[in-house]
Amino acid sequence: MTTKELSTNLDKLNVTDKIQGYLTQLANPNLTEAEYIDIRYQFIKLNEKSLPTSYQDDKGNVTVGIGFNMDAAGAEAAWQKVFQGSVNFNDIYNRVPGAFLTNPQIRKLYDYSVSVREDALFGTDGIYTNIKDSLTANQKLAIEDLYFNGGSGLVGKKTSFYSDIQNYVATGNQAYFDNALEEVMDRSNSSFNIGLSHRRLKEGAMLSGNVGITQSEEEVAQLVAYNVKAGYKVMINGKSWTDYLASSETGEFKDTLQLDQDFMSLIKSELQNQIQQSVAINSNIQSYLNSFAFAESTSARRVDPLTLDLDGDGVELVNVSNSTAFFDLDVTANTDADGNFDGTYTSDGVKEQVGWVQSDDGLLTLDKNSNGTVDNILELFGKSNKTGTEELREYDLNNDGVINSSDAVFSGLKVWQDLNQDGESQADELKTLSELNIASINVSDSSLTTLNQTS
Repeated sequence: MTTKELSTNLDKLNVTDKIQGYLTQLANPNLTEAEYIDIRYQFIKLNEKSLPTSYQDDKGNVTVGIGFNMDAAGAEAAWQKVFQGSVNFNDIYNRVPGAFLTNPQIRKLYDYSVSVREDALFGTDGIYTNIKDSLTANQKLAIEDLYFNGGSGLVGKKTSFYSDIQNYVATGNQAYFDNALEEVMDRSNSSFNIGLSHRRLKEGAMLSGNVGITQSEEEVAQLVAYNVKAGYKVMINGKSWTDYLASSETGEFKDTLQLDQDFMSLIKSELQNQIQQSVAINSNIQSYLNSFAFAESTSARRVDPLTLDLDGDGVELVNVSNSTAFFDLDVTANTDADGNFDGTYTSDGVKEQVGWVQSDDGLLTLDKNSNGTVDNILELFGKSNKTGTEELREYDLNNDGVINSSDAVFSGLKVWQDLNQDGESQADELKTLSELNIASINVSDSSLTTLNQTS
C-alpha cells in the first residue's frame, strides 16, 4: 500500500517552516527550560485563539485569552488567583463593553493554565511522570498541547494513546508509537472538525519530530473524509459569508446570482488541500465519502448576506477561526396548519461564532421589528435558501431592477459597519443609504456577484 506525505498540508497552513524551526530548537541538547517554555507558548498559541474578549468555542464554552475555559469548574477561583481582583471575571464573561484582557494579562492567565496542566502531566503524581525523562522535548510538548486541548479524555490513563506511549517507552517497539500517532491523527476527531484536523496534523508533526509525516492511503482517505464532512457541516450551518455586492464608480452596488459549487466540486477542492493534486479519488477515499450517504448532486448554500464595499478596496472578510463576532444565523421555516411553508421564518435565538465582515465594509440591514438593532439573520439579506439579491429583489415593487428612492423600502435600509467586531449592532454603527451617498442598489439578473469563502 502506498503512502502519501502530509507535509503538503502543513505548507498550505503556512506552518511547515515554523514547526521545523521549533523541532530544530527542541532537538538542541543544550536546550534550557526557559527556551522550552517559550517554544511551548508559541506552539500552543499557534493552535489556540488568543483573544482579549470572550467567545464561545466549538463546544459552546465561554473562552478567553489562550484557551481559558470560563465555564470550567473552578474557573472563577483560578481567575481570582491569577488576577487578585484586578480584572472582573463577570465583565469579561458577559462581554461588557470596554472589558478586555491586555496582552500581558492574556499571558499571565495562560502561564497559570499551562502550569496546572504541566503539573497534572509531569508533576509528582502526574500522568506521565514515570516516563518523563524518556520522552524527547518535542514528544513532551506534543503531549502538553494535546492535554491543553483535550484533557485526560485525549491523553489520560484510560486512553489507548497513554497505553501506546507507555508501551513504546518500555519496549522500544515502534509499532506502539505508530499507534499513538495514528490515535492523534485519525481517531481523535469524532466531530469531523476541519480546524481540529489541522491542529492534530501539527501535533502529529510535533510528536513524531517530522514535518513530512507519512500515512497510509487509507489513513489519508480518512483525513480527507473528515474534512469534507466538516466542510459540509459548515455549509449547512451557514457559518461563512460567500456572496457580496461589488461597487461601481457611480455609487451603485451590483449583485447577481452565481451558482455555488456542487458537493463533488467541493470534494475535489478539499482533496487538493489534503493530498497531492495528482492523486485520484481511489477506492478507499470513495468508500469513506460514500459512508456519509450523500448524493453526489447535493448542493448546499452558505448563508451569504449582502455586503457593501464602502471604501473601494474590495470587501474584506474575517475567517471564522479568527472572528470575534457571534451572530444568530440559524432560522426555521414556518408552516401553516397543512404543513406548507407560509413564507416566514423564525430564528433559533442562538448566537454562534461566524465568519464576518471587517469594520470598513458593511452589511445591508432592514430593522423589521423597529427595535433599533440588528437581531439576527432575518434582518439581513440572504438566507440559506436564497441569495441576498433575490431577497432584496422582492422589495423592487415597480420591477425596474434597482432599489432606490422610488421603492418604499429604501428609506428603511441601513448599512451596518460592525466597528468593534462583536456581532452586536450599536446605534453609531448603523447608517442610512443616503448618509453613505448610495443612490441605488442593482437587483437585476444582469448584476454581478463575487464569490468569497471565509472558512
